[in-house]
Amino acid sequence: MIELVDPTSQRPVWHGLAFETWYDSMEPEAEIRKAIQSVLAQFPPSP
Repeated sequence: MIELVDPTSQRPVWHGLAFETWYDSMEPEAEIRKAIQSVLAQFPPSP
């Protein structure tokens, strides 16, 4: 989960979530990068 918080009000203004079933054969660094890219591809939100 990635959450963006307004620094003045300390209230969340946007959040994104990614999840996946984990397998021992997966490479953690690569999977984390893909998850972050997937979540941030949804930012900024549509008006």
